[in-house]
Amino acid sequence: MIGQFEHKSYIGIPHVEAVDNVIAGRILGIDAIVTFEGDTVPEVRKAFEESVEDYLAWCASRTKDPEKPFAGSVKLRMPSELHEAVARAADAERTSVVDIIVRTLTQVFVVEGQRAGPTDSVQGRPRVDAPSPVPIHPEPIYGHSVEDPAGPSRSRRTGRKSG
Repeated sequence: MIGQFEHKSYIGIPHVEAVDNVIAGRILGIDAIVTFEGDTVPEVRKAFEESVEDYLAWCASRTKDPEKPFAGSVKLRMPSELHEAVARAADAERTSVVDIIVRTLTQVFVVEGQRAGPTDSVQGRPRVDAPSPVPIHPEPIYGHSVEDPAGPSRSRRTGRKSG
């Protein structure tokens, strides 16, 4: 595993794309789709930093405030049975559904104020590895693409339409 990159508070986690024979990733924690790729670790690190700079310039050219990564708001969908169970638990504890969800996620992913790693255990249970932070798309879109969540764009690498 390569690890993660950080630039101007934006985080990207690269992964190997075996089909395209590249190292690629996406900036995490924002709705805009901002990707990067390279053939070597130094190249992909540089591409990540350039993608962050491109995203900031793109926002500035549209007089739009750039999204803050991990701003604390998450859209969440769950099965109705689970929603009911969480709502009942919240009611029984005289708290909110959001408080129940935040507390539960904190118990699973945070150990004494630190983010849990893949080998950390929480309350005696081994942490289950989360799925890849970068979604796998049927048609991968990588390169210095910056997509507006409201509309499609084309990948600089493949020319394929996304969104």
